[in-house]
Amino acid sequence: MNQQDLQLLLDGGFDPVAYWSTRPVKIWVVEVSRRVGCETKKHTMYVRSRTRDGAEECARENTFIRGNVSARARLATPRDLGCVPTGATQ
Repeated sequence: MNQQDLQLLLDGGFDPVAYWSTRPVKIWVVEVSRRVGCETKKHTMYVRSRTRDGAEECARENTFIRGNVSARARLATPRDLGCVPTGATQ
């Protein structure tokens, strides 16, 4: 099972690229990390930005991890934002 299959399973077919394509400002989930010896420090941030590069830059500037950090952003899904499915309507 690849990452796309897993996303489809967990998010019920939600397509974040299609959803966020009509919105000028998007919400990104940014994973900031830094490897120190054999330990990896990680910090997940939710950032509003127009672009992936902007989100990654904002996360690097605002993380509590100091030093040379790497940042990887992806578009937020409803699950990331705490949404839950509603019951079936009759």
